[in-house]
Amino acid sequence: MIERTENAGAYAELADVELAERPHVRVVLAQARDDPTILDRAPRPKALLADSPFVVAAYVNHSRWIVDCPFEGCHSAQLATPEDPRFFCAGCRNAEAEGHYLPVSFPNAKAVAAIEAVLLERPVVETRNWFPHEKVRDLQHENAERL
Repeated sequence: MIERTENAGAYAELADVELAERPHVRVVLAQARDDPTILDRAPRPKALLADSPFVVAAYVNHSRWIVDCPFEGCHSAQLATPEDPRFFCAGCRNAEAEGHYLPVSFPNAKAVAAIEAVLLERPVVETRNWFPHEKVRDLQHENAERL
């Protein structure tokens, strides 16, 4: 897929942030180029909330893995990656979970690879979408009908 974890490079070292490669932190690190003091104000998520009562399932939208914030009233969404199945909302900062990361549900690695391969056959990025209720064969059928 297009959106994958990328190295934050010098800003990770500058920020001394263990999370520097995470999608939600990249935004803060990009802002740090203009204002390095923002790093002192950046939210620091707490450890993964393993027994979370919140369901956070990833889906693909326009060739990006996305997770919607599960908290009522917060209509934010964040980029996600199967390599780091944790969620932290940049909007509400997971306040209802007391700032803890939430676990993200992804398909298994084989299914992720299959989903991504079928979606990448689609030439238009905006048509590269997948939801947890869909099977790989559903995507293949859509491709056969439309490509």
